[in-house]
Amino acid sequence: MEVFKDIAKIQEVAAALSGKNKDFYDSFTDLGAKLKTLDEQWEGDDKQALITQINGDYKVYSEFYDIVNKFVAHLGLVVEKTGSVEKDNIARVNNRG
Repeated sequence: MEVFKDIAKIQEVAAALSGKNKDFYDSFTDLGAKLKTLDEQWEGDDKQALITQINGDYKVYSEFYDIVNKFVAHLGLVVEKTGSVEKDNIARVNNRG
């Protein structure tokens, strides 16, 4: 991966200055390790497992939002019917008087 080559070049320069800038060198060493780990997660079976997990998570969230949307739509109908019934009740009371 091209990023690793760039980090290696920076590490060489940082190593030359490591007596004065040890923290700088260590930070790039740490960054290189993290990027390598991340890159490895996207290779082979791990990549497929991650994609499967993301797809599974998406399905769960999708189902949840479908249920929420149906519930909100149902509430809309309930409110509409309740309003209609109340209007009818008010009209009946007014017609009695």
